Amino acid sequence: MSNFNFSCFDRFFLSFFNFRKFSARTRSAVLLTSLLKRHPKKVDPTHRAVFRRAHYHKRKQNIMHNRRSLLKAMLALGAAPLFGADRANAAATIPTAAFDYDLVPAFGNPHGDVTIVEFFDYQCGYCREMYKMLHRVVAEDGNIRLVMKDWTVFGPDSVYAATAVAAAAKLGRYRAAHDALMRSSGRLSQRKTDALLSRRAGIDEATLAETINAYRTEIGSALQRNDNQARGLRLKGTPTFLMGDQIYSGALYKREVLRAIEKVRTAGV
Repeated sequence: MSNFNFSCFDRFFLSFFNFRKFSARTRSAVLLTSLLKRHPKKVDPTHRAVFRRAHYHKRKQNIMHNRRSLLKAMLALGAAPLFGADRANAAATIPTAAFDYDLVPAFGNPHGDVTIVEFFDYQCGYCREMYKMLHRVVAEDGNIRLVMKDWTVFGPDSVYAATAVAAAAKLGRYRAAHDALMRSSGRLSQRKTDALLSRRAGIDEATLAETINAYRTEIGSALQRNDNQARGLRLKGTPTFLMGDQIYSGALYKREVLRAIEKVRTAGV
């Protein structure tokens, strides 16, 4: 590593502070940021993976900070409070959310001994980032039922995306439609959602529009029910997971998901 030239700021950081007192994740992030900027082709792929994990951790911290700021602003404007849950009341309504999934089919084993409920939004970046990992855990375990709850916190475009996927479920194309949007990137719009479902899920736009119109009231009622449940549970935002009688807010690492599953099985909830 001595062959690389660090910037003045990097050298100051390394010399002025006792660098060893920082965590391995922080040290890796600082060093690899310098290397990637100046010598992107010389960094070992293994080191790149370490940097990505460190960067993911930092993004997770930043977005949770931004969400807290947003929630404070909503409260200042008179919006309904979304946190400060009464755990006794929350635990009493979790089973309702877990077994009320008539809008779309559940993933995994319908008779699994553990039920995971995820409140998500198709425009939620961390919902997308967790998508592959979570479904891999469900597939590898074989005894988990995963219930997806559309909670359209990102506005009208999210409402349309959720409505379109629910309409796709009526056409027997739910999994393909859900996968198409969860693997997308950037903001969604009605035009982008239609294009993704047409290209990746094989759903004709005219057929989709007809199905949405035919089931608009039913789908709208289900989305409103999801919103009522989320507010009743005082959820903070997306993603939020219900497992057993516990609520897990924000993005989770795989080890955290596995630990929560094991906790449910141990408790026999």
